[in-house]
Amino acid sequence: TWTIQAWVKPDPGADGVVIRRLAGIPGDPANPGTISYELGVKNVGGAIRPYVRYVGVNTTTLGALEVLVDGSGPTEIKGGSQATSQIAPLEWSHLAGTYDPDTHTLSLYINGDLSSYRTDAYEPVWLGLNAAVCSTPLTIGGGESLLGIVQNGFEGWLDDVAILSGAMSATDIADYANSDVSKLDL
Repeated sequence: TWTIQAWVKPDPGADGVVIRRLAGIPGDPANPGTISYELGVKNVGGAIRPYVRYVGVNTTTLGALEVLVDGSGPTEIKGGSQATSQIAPLEWSHLAGTYDPDTHTLSLYINGDLSSYRTDAYEPVWLGLNAAVCSTPLTIGGGESLLGIVQNGFEGWLDDVAILSGAMSATDIADYANSDVSKLDL
C-alpha cells in the first residue's frame, strides 16, 4: 500500500518521470527490473497528461498496469472534474497516485480531485521479494535503470515530493492539495 505525490510545474510539451522506484537486482543485466511505482507525465499530441503505474501480475498476463488520464485505458474508471483533462504548462499542479492491494485499486489524483482509477490493479510483481531485490535506487525527476542509466527526465520544476506507506484517503489528498501551504507562488 502506498501513496506517491508531488507538485509539478511542467515546461510546455513536457514529459517524463517525476518519481520512480524499480524492483530488481542492481547492476545485473539478467534481471532488468520492474516498476515498483512511478508517477509522471506524458506528452500526448502536445497535451501534458499525468499518470501513475507499476508492474503487476494478474492470472493471465504480466504487464504494466497504468492509469493514464487520456481516456485510453479500457479498464479505467473516470471520476471528478479532471477526468479527461490535462495539466497546464508553466503552472503548479499537485499529482498523487495511490495503490490499495485490498481493493486492487490504483488511483490518480490531480489537484486533489480523483481523476482516474482502476480496480483490476493486481498484486505488484515485487510484493514478497527479499530486501536485496527491493533495494534499488529511488529516482526523482527521471527514471534510472538498474544499470544506472538515467532516462525519461522530467522537463520542468518539482517540489514537495513524497512517498508514503499506505494509501491516503481522497479527503486527505484533497485537503493537502488545497491547503494554504499549497498556494505558495514558487
